[in-house]
Amino acid sequence: MFPRDYIELVGIIGPEDPGPEYSGFLARREGPMKLAWATADAAAAAASLTASGLQPGVPRPLGRQIELPEGTLVPRFTNVDLPAAATPGITSFLCQHLTPEHMRRPEWLAHANGATGLLGATIVVSDTKALPAAYERLFGAGSVQMTDDIVTVRVGRQRLIFAGRRIFAALYPEIEPDPRLAPPFIALVTVAVADIEATTDHLAVWHIAFESTAESRLLVPPEEASGAHLEFVVARR
Repeated sequence: MFPRDYIELVGIIGPEDPGPEYSGFLARREGPMKLAWATADAAAAAASLTASGLQPGVPRPLGRQIELPEGTLVPRFTNVDLPAAATPGITSFLCQHLTPEHMRRPEWLAHANGATGLLGATIVVSDTKALPAAYERLFGAGSVQMTDDIVTVRVGRQRLIFAGRRIFAALYPEIEPDPRLAPPFIALVTVAVADIEATTDHLAVWHIAFESTAESRLLVPPEEASGAHLEFVVARR
């Protein structure tokens, strides 16, 4: 958990069938699967998207028990599924957290590696032509920029970068995505840290492989980060 966003880890820990969505994904790879967009009002967001011509799912109230030393809590939230055409290149949904105080406990927001939040993700796609119109429709024209076959979508403080394999290789010459992965796939997740030297020390103490670049970035390989490259950078103030 971070103050304004989070990374949710999902795994299979029992013999039950996880369902076709998860089993199908894991048959192809381990790694980042989907994105959740925060909304303050799931019902209003769904209505707005419907009015714009998209076909979002019906808002679904959900709850999940968590066991704590002081007892059981039930964080509650409302999700709205988005059609594939709304966010080409990634699977995504809207999420309204109704009880954020249950999930953003102070002791869960401090991380030994110095991570303070998500800054974005980089997605390898086959073609970028259809992306600008779709994301402008979802987030507004000012949120999308296209340069040299790179589509950048800014959502809040986060940034999504879409690029083909060749352009991705130019952006990140240190990274070689698994050639067996067929686009689209999330190849890189970028995480903000407060102090890059402290993060370096933490990774070294725990013998986690990483590469330090000239831009004061740390790159952790997929085998150390559940299937995707993990990038640590100092957040801009």
